[in-house]
Amino acid sequence: MDSLAEKRERVKKLRPIDDVFFEVLADDLEVCQEILRTILKDDRLIVEDVIVQSSHRNVWGRSVRLDALCILGDGSRCDIEVQRANSDNHLKRARYNAACIVTKNTDPGERFEKVPRVIIVYISEKDFLGYGKTIYHIDKVFGKTELPLMTVCWKYL
Repeated sequence: MDSLAEKRERVKKLRPIDDVFFEVLADDLEVCQEILRTILKDDRLIVEDVIVQSSHRNVWGRSVRLDALCILGDGSRCDIEVQRANSDNHLKRARYNAACIVTKNTDPGERFEKVPRVIIVYISEKDFLGYGKTIYHIDKVFGKTELPLMTVCWKYL
């Protein structure tokens, strides 16, 4: 068993990008609200609830565990994901997480205008797109028209 001094040294090395540390941070609603207000540039954004390590089970296929699922004041869902590893397709992972959130939060027979808006904030250690930026906002648009798709708004960091 590790001594208290060894445990303290391990804790000192933790960073917000580390899952165990982020889980503790995200458990505080105000911390999540400040993260989202900063990244989404919305000082009036309200986080009503945070579910840390939210599991979305899929009996037919792959399940997901979301780092922090936030319920916003307007009913939108916002998934904050932190990822240190650079060995996966981050964009497809974020898209899959959003699809799982929509599926779990939409009732059978519900009209499609009731499908919840989902925002993905994806915080990675590396610039996986490789353009030398610290923040990327990726908004889906209809080709050549630049009209935004209103059903899902994707935000990545």
